[in-house]
Amino acid sequence: MLVSFAKSVQGESHKRRENQSENIEIGRKFPCQDKSFAQKDIIANDGTHFNFAIVCDGHGGAPYFRSDLGADFAIEVLKDMLDRNMTRISELASSKQFDKIKTQLALGITKRWREKVSIHIFENPITEQEYAFLEEEKPAAVEKYKEGKGLFAIYGCTLIAYFSTKEFWYALQIGDGDFSLSYDGKTFELPMPEDKNCFLNQTTSLCDDNAKDEFRCCHGENMPLVVFCSSDGIANSFRDSESLKQKFYLPIYNLFDNTEFPQCKSSCANSECDLKCHLRIVYEEITSFLPILSKRGSGDDISLAGIIDINEKRILAIRLYIRGMKNLGIQSGNTAGFKLLKKAADLGYEKAQFEYGRICYNKSSQHKIWEQHLLNKSQQYLEEAKENGVNEASVLLQEIFGDSFKDKLNEIQDKITVEIDSGSKK
Repeated sequence: MLVSFAKSVQGESHKRRENQSENIEIGRKFPCQDKSFAQKDIIANDGTHFNFAIVCDGHGGAPYFRSDLGADFAIEVLKDMLDRNMTRISELASSKQFDKIKTQLALGITKRWREKVSIHIFENPITEQEYAFLEEEKPAAVEKYKEGKGLFAIYGCTLIAYFSTKEFWYALQIGDGDFSLSYDGKTFELPMPEDKNCFLNQTTSLCDDNAKDEFRCCHGENMPLVVFCSSDGIANSFRDSESLKQKFYLPIYNLFDNTEFPQCKSSCANSECDLKCHLRIVYEEITSFLPILSKRGSGDDISLAGIIDINEKRILAIRLYIRGMKNLGIQSGNTAGFKLLKKAADLGYEKAQFEYGRICYNKSSQHKIWEQHLLNKSQQYLEEAKENGVNEASVLLQEIFGDSFKDKLNEIQDKITVEIDSGSKK
């Protein structure tokens, strides 16, 4: 099941500047200039279904004081183009004309984005307050703008977008930031070609005169399990791309498919409620973490948008495991907890497989005669946990089903046989 999410947060450095006494006094704001959007299963005008995620990063710096609006315009333009042209794009994709898709989208985006900017600045001329704020930092820009030159820069922004149908996926980018994907949920790739013009604080932009020629793209027919579009405020919070992938993208993905959230309401009793609670908590976790990342890292605005194919069965298994372990914690012999644990194990959750296998062994050893069916279950589920990467399962298997255990079991069996024989002679 696909889920989508998008979140943009104000950078820590922007917050600090807003809280400076001189800016408080004159009412100067430094809003988040990033914008993001994601939606699964959009129905285009021609009836085609597609998924869409996009991040647009408005430029920092005084001359780009309406770049948040420019980012909004870019999202509106591309979504509208996809709504109206998905059939044509799909035809080009089916004939492998991916560069032609890039050319047509790049031309359409830049043309319509400039039209929106032109209309907006005509209807909303630069105010005296905007000029006053700009005068403090970039007086040369004031003169240029008053002469009507370079006005598109006021709205300048970058763009990273992803869209997919059942047949193909496509990603398009101008400027900095990152597009990342994973096919297995374990390793992440950064497949977008590098833009050598993006260096330090320099980036290509929709406001460039030659913007239509600065787009890059990547594409494929094998559907990824997860895709992320992220602004450069995220990447700049990490040492390098490997740290970005291992310490950010992977943990964010794991929130969706591999994390236990025991704070889910105790009243949850069905898979639909489990899923809603799980996703709600995931979104809350992401929303609360992004400002912390900005504070500890780049200080910049941060945006993250994604499309993720989640495993509903796994999420249900995790919830069953949590409730099962909770019930067993209340009462070690709790039958309901034991059954919940088995359900989670049968759904393939490796932690449940290990715990259920371990408990089956413990139950079998509580009797004078080892209960073979419980031993068989124990071995089966521990083997499954081992195959699913639970290291403790390997250790326990050797401990309870190794040679020493077999010798002990044979010794008990011999003793029982002797007792039976002795009884029959009497």
